[in-house]
Amino acid sequence: MQTNKLCRFTALITHQRFSGLFLTGFAVLFFLHCVISSGQLQAAPIDVPNASFESPQTDFVDTRLDFWQKTPKPAWWDENSYGPWDQLVGSFANVAPEDPRHIDNCHGNQAIWVFANPGVGLFQDYESSDWSGPNPRHAFDARFGVGKGYELTVGVFVGVAYPMAEGATLELSLYYRNASGNRVTVAATVITNSPATFQPDMHHLIDFKVNMGPVASGDPWAGQHIGIAITSTVSQMAGGYWVVDNVRLYEVSPPVLAGSVKTNGLFGFNIVSEPGRELEILSANEADAPLSQWVSLGTATNLTGTVFFSEPLSTQRQRFYRAREVP
Repeated sequence: MQTNKLCRFTALITHQRFSGLFLTGFAVLFFLHCVISSGQLQAAPIDVPNASFESPQTDFVDTRLDFWQKTPKPAWWDENSYGPWDQLVGSFANVAPEDPRHIDNCHGNQAIWVFANPGVGLFQDYESSDWSGPNPRHAFDARFGVGKGYELTVGVFVGVAYPMAEGATLELSLYYRNASGNRVTVAATVITNSPATFQPDMHHLIDFKVNMGPVASGDPWAGQHIGIAITSTVSQMAGGYWVVDNVRLYEVSPPVLAGSVKTNGLFGFNIVSEPGRELEILSANEADAPLSQWVSLGTATNLTGTVFFSEPLSTQRQRFYRAREVP
């Protein structure tokens, strides 16, 4: 099971009625916020250093991780009783295909383990360090761009060597650092260990996603460096460990409304987005209406990159439309 905290919105299109005539085309507001496009919008991959945990290379296991910083040991963790904190996250080599423990969709030859204990995890941003020393690596140099959305995808399954308590959770998140240098979460997905999601003796990574809506110019994270965190969020030791691999980050353009047309008593327009996205279309009588006053007109799956939506012409003086991606 996964829970997503944010969804995406796009700009607006409207039709207006004056003296009994509908003025089709784009309102000024639409021009201010959108680009007319007849092509497809594609997600742009963002390079994440050591995204597949292949460095340093190991033939067995290694507690060192290049470019990723581990979460600090909490004061209550007694290493004499519980063992070294540093060993709760590390990389391991995938076993041979004929071995029943082989991960059939491992990206590269290595993955990592993250024990299901409170606060165990790893993170990476422009200011993070790694095992080689306390100085920031300054390797992950991506920033939150105004008008851009972001999608984080990570492969995960529950390790089988030690049993994990049902209900144990792992959080995937995007964050920025505030003026004090503290990590502030912007969007997150919580993965929950359950039989419905993770089958027993499973050695196959399942992709989980964090979807983050477009960055507004007034957002505190606008222009700030992007951070990625993978954190065990249990409140007490849950036993077992998560297997994690193949971190992918994409910069996503929000859906665009384009090409409005009035014909045969219908008003319609194209929605341009990345292929395969499921979109919800909403309408309101005022462009600045609160979200609670926007009415859902239905959903559409954009299989090719452009999908057309239409509805009967409204008798209201004006009507605004927007689209959002269904989380």
